[in-house]
Amino acid sequence: FICFGSTVLSLAFLAVTNKKRIEDIKDEAKFGQITKDELLRSRRNVFSKMKLDEREYKVFITAEKQVNAFAPVLSLGGLFSSAKGIYINRGTLHALTASELETVMAHELAHIIRYPLPHHKYSLWYQTFLFISLLGIYTQTANLFTCVIAAGLFNFVLDFVFSRYYKTIEYLCDDEGAIVVGPLSALSAEYKIGKYSEILGDIFHKAFLAKLDGV
Repeated sequence: FICFGSTVLSLAFLAVTNKKRIEDIKDEAKFGQITKDELLRSRRNVFSKMKLDEREYKVFITAEKQVNAFAPVLSLGGLFSSAKGIYINRGTLHALTASELETVMAHELAHIIRYPLPHHKYSLWYQTFLFISLLGIYTQTANLFTCVIAAGLFNFVLDFVFSRYYKTIEYLCDDEGAIVVGPLSALSAEYKIGKYSEILGDIFHKAFLAKLDGV
């Protein structure tokens, strides 16, 4: 578990997440103003413009109410291909229009095929390093303390080296969404998602202050 922790946690999270592929959603289902037909049309538009095969990357709708989407990278090559794709929370469908949703789809697909986050790209290196460390402990050629410190430093160095690229990658994925759908829909989606995050942060802040007052 320690060796492949990030991958195991990703798989565990996906396993317990209440989700459905767009194809498996009931025909009469509606999310805000977005119907199943519009979801299928949006997917077809995005995949066509990005020159991708719809059979290779799945689009899942989760039951989560938060306005968010994600594209997990499992770092295990072709294994668990059934989980490969993008995951869009139900709350996102209620918050956005069909064209704005296409921006989100393009953004998440860009994370997979064009601009993967560095810690995803190198996580297999890190997991291999941990495996070798544990093997050293098992064969008594290394001690636990040394391996834990070395693994922590290894991860710290990776994060330090690549942290400067994280925001750049997010901007590049945003640009991909704007290219696919158009700048107006992309900006509108960014505004709505940002506004939601601001409101949510404000709610948590007020709840935290109320809790402090009650102590």
